[in-house]
Amino acid sequence: MFKILLTVCLFFSFNLQAKEYYLKNYCCDNDHHIRYGFFFSESEKQPQKTLIIFLQGMKSFIEKHGETIDILNDSGYDVFSFDWRSQGGSSRYLEEDTQKIHIPSFDIWLDDLDKVLNFKKIKKYENIIFVGVSMGGHLLLRNLLERNSWMKLQVRGVIFLAPMIDLYTYNLPYSWTQLYIKYQVLKNPFDFAMGYKPYDFKEGYKDHELSTYDKNRAMTAFDMSRLCPEFVTSGPTWYFIDKMLDSLETLHANPKQFNDIPSLWIIAKDDVIINNSRILEFMSNYSELRIYDDAKHNLFEEKDEVRERLFADIASFINKVMPSI
Repeated sequence: MFKILLTVCLFFSFNLQAKEYYLKNYCCDNDHHIRYGFFFSESEKQPQKTLIIFLQGMKSFIEKHGETIDILNDSGYDVFSFDWRSQGGSSRYLEEDTQKIHIPSFDIWLDDLDKVLNFKKIKKYENIIFVGVSMGGHLLLRNLLERNSWMKLQVRGVIFLAPMIDLYTYNLPYSWTQLYIKYQVLKNPFDFAMGYKPYDFKEGYKDHELSTYDKNRAMTAFDMSRLCPEFVTSGPTWYFIDKMLDSLETLHANPKQFNDIPSLWIIAKDDVIINNSRILEFMSNYSELRIYDDAKHNLFEEKDEVRERLFADIASFINKVMPSI
């Protein structure tokens, strides 16, 4: 059943005849696995073979980024991505309620990232670019500042797209938000947090108003979820939100800059999911910042004109950081 479902998802997500790819499961410990994928470019547009390590955000899975991976492949880049543990095709902690995102600690995700970065196939590349989206950007930043697994790779640059630097609290005092979350953890730790609930695929998609100005592209992503219901996560538990605050506190306890790697930071002015106010604390003299006035949180799901600018900025940055031939 899983293979049939996977084939259906891939058929609608990728042009299978146009690219070489494979998806596999990696056993990260005795009870859990991570689903990962390599997608190889057939284009010769790039003079140097480059791998983009694409780190997804929350509530995501590989197939939802099919359009983006296609464009990156067509531009000459190979792409590696994986589903974070507790979402997508990777294993869950709450097996009885797979739509809930739940993890005991963000350090588990950091450990998983360390393990996949040790893959021999990744180490073979002489040029690697990280792209961290939202929560993936948060975990990428923590990995760069706290771990050394990336140091074993030929990393030429890192790109942060609306990274989770801080929580958006809708003008509520941050301390009040923390206390409320702590209260909910004591009361209902494994309930859906912050109004999230299981997706009703018959009801239709209503979340796009928070994340993108392009309703049609958001609906396409939602239709992908309908085809792949086993991969879908609709929202986090209160326990997860509490652990996210712990991870943010760790990040902010001693803000540091990684001066040796060029970085591109792209944020959306109308983002109401993350708080961008502290982003400058993590940028160095080797950093570039782009602020998109006409976009919301999910930049890869935005309108065509925003996406065109996004891919142009990504390509320009990669060209700058590539070593001379």
